[in-house]
Amino acid sequence: MSDRSSKRAFRNSVGDWFLRVLIAAVFIFVGAQKFPSRPDAPWVVFFNQVGVGQWLRYFTALVEIAGGVLVLIPELVNVGLVVLGATLIGGGLADIIAIRHPADALVPFALICALLAFWIHRGRVRRRFHLSEGV
Repeated sequence: MSDRSSKRAFRNSVGDWFLRVLIAAVFIFVGAQKFPSRPDAPWVVFFNQVGVGQWLRYFTALVEIAGGVLVLIPELVNVGLVVLGATLIGGGLADIIAIRHPADALVPFALICALLAFWIHRGRVRRRFHLSEGV
């Protein structure tokens, strides 16, 4: 099997697709939840507490949705993971610095750990797949 076809087979594995679709669904859903603009909407309240303005809520929503979509494109999975990781770091820092609720940063931290575990797992599976193919 050529190097190109083995990469394509890895990218099309059921487990890899399942996890990528799950990651994409979570971040697209969370990103979409940031768009409602009712004054009592949770994300409106959160970004008011951050104090930078509501433009950041829209920007964050778009970045999360874009990152979720990028994870679905086989050639751009790593780019999507970096985009989502950067968004989570920003959210965690907002919890710690702007809102002063460090415990709330546990959720972004846990999600960063999950994305990192997925990225590491993909690298290990890819190397194992290539080794078993004799590539």
